[in-house]
Amino acid sequence: MSAMELFAQAHFWQALGSQLLLSVLTFAFAVLLGLPLGLLAYRYHALTPPLIGLVNLLQTLPAFAVFGLFVVVGRLGAVTTLLLALLYTVLPVIFGTEKGFRRIGRPPIDAALGMGMDRWQTFCRILMPLASPQIMVGLRKAAVTAVGMVTLATLRGGGLGVLILDGIQQGSGLLVVAGAVPAILMALLADGGMALLQRRLVPAPLRRRERRALYIAK
Repeated sequence: MSAMELFAQAHFWQALGSQLLLSVLTFAFAVLLGLPLGLLAYRYHALTPPLIGLVNLLQTLPAFAVFGLFVVVGRLGAVTTLLLALLYTVLPVIFGTEKGFRRIGRPPIDAALGMGMDRWQTFCRILMPLASPQIMVGLRKAAVTAVGMVTLATLRGGGLGVLILDGIQQGSGLLVVAGAVPAILMALLADGGMALLQRRLVPAPLRRRERRALYIAK
């Protein structure tokens, strides 16, 4: 089978469409779930140790092993694929949100309240801009993680992962490339898109401060 014949097949485009849809849904649900959980961990100190501890625990679990267990028991359907990919994608969102707000400290909050701002104004005008660098780092990681986890989770069907697995089983480098290259490009586009969004949303002084902090850390 030539490359032109492969790309002309409906199977390839169905796999690509499923990969894109599952990746977008995984990222969207991760944002909707991770931001509130990160805020709860910041706001209620009693929740911080168990929630962040759970995040750290889940990060230590090998994703391939977890997906493999569900394959063995025959439970890796479309819904399970989405849930498992979400499980790993939501982690950087929670961690980045909690860390972003935690590092602000009390002085900016006290200053805003002393100037007559209410809590909602303080949150929108002070806390969110100051926390935005770390939040965007978490979202950027989550966008790339979503593509990778969906690719891994769809080895049994439903996304580009099935093309990679079929290529390995059939000894077809073309099938492997047809599944791997679009997944890599999708991850790069997701990272690039989030980088552009980060430049638009994060104030320039905070971006420069983060870059200086990274340079000093090196």
